[in-house]
Amino acid sequence: MRNTTSVAIVAAISIVALAVVGLLMESALAESHTGPTCRTEYTIRSGDTLSRIASQHGADLDRIAAANGIVDPDLIHAGETLCLDGTTALPVHRSITAEAAIEAAFKVWGKQAVKEALEVAKCESSLDPLAHRTSLDTPVAFSGDRGLFQINHIHDPELMAEGLIDDPADLFDPAVNAAVAAEMYASQGWGPWFMSGSCHGLA
Repeated sequence: MRNTTSVAIVAAISIVALAVVGLLMESALAESHTGPTCRTEYTIRSGDTLSRIASQHGADLDRIAAANGIVDPDLIHAGETLCLDGTTALPVHRSITAEAAIEAAFKVWGKQAVKEALEVAKCESSLDPLAHRTSLDTPVAFSGDRGLFQINHIHDPELMAEGLIDDPADLFDPAVNAAVAAEMYASQGWGPWFMSGSCHGLA
């Protein structure tokens, strides 16, 4: 009788353990698709295409694919969940030029600061607001250096916490990029740019 009871207890424990493992695996699988901190999710519906999803959400198809580990953008499945964080399409129309954005952001420090800022931006991006030097070892949307002053993605959490950007894509807007660069200049001078060595001695 005692042996029968022991076997029953062991069997019950095994069943519970298997159930727990199953739940943990299901949770891990869900997080692998969307991440534990995804703020904007979309569940693929029958008939959806990635290009249509991107268009409906103002997102970039390639960035959706990269953020969700999609190798073939033409192959998606209904019921799967996409994370749309950081996939906003780059702005096409802007009401301000690169030069005007830099002057507006740096004029508080005088003409010399504006001149130096223009030189640094010319060196960093050739005054191209869409300049993007990607980071091969960080396969996430908008990794690397972005925009006029080539602001690196390592600053994104701090910039978002301070309200300087709402989305990493904001750094491709010349006004936003110049304003962020001006904030960095106010606290660190040209140090963040000179440390890379590429534009050392310009300002």
